[in-house]
Amino acid sequence: MASDSDSVHSDSNEEKRLKKPQKKPYAQKYMSSWEKDPLMEKWLARSKINERHFYCEVCNADYTTVGGRSNLLKHRKSSKHVQRATTLRKQPVINNQSFKRERQVSHQIKYSEIRIAAFMVEHNIALNTADHLTKLIKAISPDSEVAKGISCSRTKCTKIVQNVTGYSQFEQIVQCLQTTKFSLLVDESTDVSATKHLALVVRFFNNGRINDVFLALIPTPIVTGQALYDHVIAFFKKHNIPYISNMIGSASDGASNMFGTHHSLSVLLKKDIPHLFLMKCICHSFALCANYACEKLPRVIEDIARDVFNYIQHSYKRLSVLKQFQEFLGLKPHKLLHPSQTRWLSLLQVVKRLLEQYDALILFFTDAVYEDKVLAADMILSRLKEKYVKIYLQFLEYVLPYFTNLNLEMQSEETKIHQLYSRVSTVYKTLLNCFLKSDYVRNTAVEKILFDNPHNFVVIEEVYLGAKVTASISNGSHGLSLEQLSDFRLRCLQFYIEACKQLVKRFNFQDPNLQVFKELGFLDPTQMRSHNSIAPLASKFPNLVHENALNDLDSEWRELKNLEINVPLAPSIDYWETVSKLKLGDGSVKFHHLSDFVRNLHCLPHSSAAVERIFSQIQLNKTKVRNRLEAETLSGILHTKTLIGNDQ
Repeated sequence: MASDSDSVHSDSNEEKRLKKPQKKPYAQKYMSSWEKDPLMEKWLARSKINERHFYCEVCNADYTTVGGRSNLLKHRKSSKHVQRATTLRKQPVINNQSFKRERQVSHQIKYSEIRIAAFMVEHNIALNTADHLTKLIKAISPDSEVAKGISCSRTKCTKIVQNVTGYSQFEQIVQCLQTTKFSLLVDESTDVSATKHLALVVRFFNNGRINDVFLALIPTPIVTGQALYDHVIAFFKKHNIPYISNMIGSASDGASNMFGTHHSLSVLLKKDIPHLFLMKCICHSFALCANYACEKLPRVIEDIARDVFNYIQHSYKRLSVLKQFQEFLGLKPHKLLHPSQTRWLSLLQVVKRLLEQYDALILFFTDAVYEDKVLAADMILSRLKEKYVKIYLQFLEYVLPYFTNLNLEMQSEETKIHQLYSRVSTVYKTLLNCFLKSDYVRNTAVEKILFDNPHNFVVIEEVYLGAKVTASISNGSHGLSLEQLSDFRLRCLQFYIEACKQLVKRFNFQDPNLQVFKELGFLDPTQMRSHNSIAPLASKFPNLVHENALNDLDSEWRELKNLEINVPLAPSIDYWETVSKLKLGDGSVKFHHLSDFVRNLHCLPHSSAAVERIFSQIQLNKTKVRNRLEAETLSGILHTKTLIGNDQ
């Protein structure tokens, strides 16, 4: 019994001992004096958790201060702390001068490699040249740390163009298009490798000026209107560009896949954006007008230009002989030009050069006939000696500048859409005055003139054919028979009629839709007071001006007409930018609605010449030797060119 009682007693003592609360270990508060301890000063810091923790900068972690200083020293000897401290000792100190120097050199190397790539793009140098250029730089700068570190081979150079300079410019453009109104200029062409590309150029307002900027180059094996539309829309959706709300205009040439009546790119875009402004390139249109009109003249004129060029230009011996005759006659040793079908302004330059070198050509081909006995030279000489050939060339020298000068003006990147109606009507009336009665042209509205009615013609002898032709006929030096002279006048009259017919076909003054061009004349500060209200024009652009803002817009316009602003009148965008900076007394913009409306109108396209310039750049880079350049690399090159142009 005694043993049992002793056992119960011992069990109760054990329970009491177990139930007795344990004493919590004392957690030493963090002491700032520890940071001065030589053993801990390089890694110890105060914890942000609380006062009973410390922070180890080596381990990048917080630990408890239980145990006080002894616990900190114990942590210092732990395997984790020792391993990380050893690793950090091998790394350079951030404020070390040698480390700063290494970073500086590294930055200069990267900068130099980008500059090399940009230089090659700017000067249309093959990217393969980068292999040799890098070695050359190292060879001529053996003591330069930067030159030693450059490793910009053709692969790296290509990637810099694609993913650094090109992509940087592309991102900037996309960001602008996501928030800015823009117009789209489109064209497609086949390059030297028989690859067909669709080029996209955007026209938008940025940094106080209008920009025509290359956007994308898309390979398009199929160029139907639907295929082009699918490519354009897919591109916009891929890059999150809200084209339905932000695209206000589109321009291209008059090809059926671009501007056809039924299922072209313009028709499909118009379905998505009902108020989209569409513009056939006026430069293409005027070039076609001149080409169709020239068909009314004898074909021999164009044949002579081609035959003379083909006979002389590709032979060094013949060029040398021609140069001797040029020097004998005191003429400048200019080369002959080729009449190209794809270059809008080539015909006038060919005509001028032929007239300039006409006497030298007569001597050259006379020598070729009698000395070399060449049959082709005999045929060309006989044509050059025909009196009507020179007088036809003189007529073309007079009349073609009406087309080429307007063409040149409309190729400008400045806003010209507000001048389009007045410039086309001026050229149209000038041509009409050459063969219609002056009173009829002066007293009849331009849209009502009947240019093909013989009742309105002047007599055939009074048809104006240019100063040189008139003087030649007046003094009798033309050498034509009466029959030849009558035929010459009749053909020139047919030229005028056909030119006017083609012009009206492409710019029909009777079309109510063309009134928008007339109303856009208010953008010219010199013409603004002739417009009483811009509400009719604004109503045609509901995507630019909300109906509720029409009153505010027109009120601002009427107030501006009575405000004198001393600003240079050309270009007009400078005037309107000055207007946009005028403030009210409370600091708000005085002409807010008007400024936004005008900026967007300046983005409307008047031609697609900017896209043609893109294809010219492609031809400079993708040649017979460099015929494997892909669209991605070409896009990078074109974007880099834009970036370089912006920085200059």
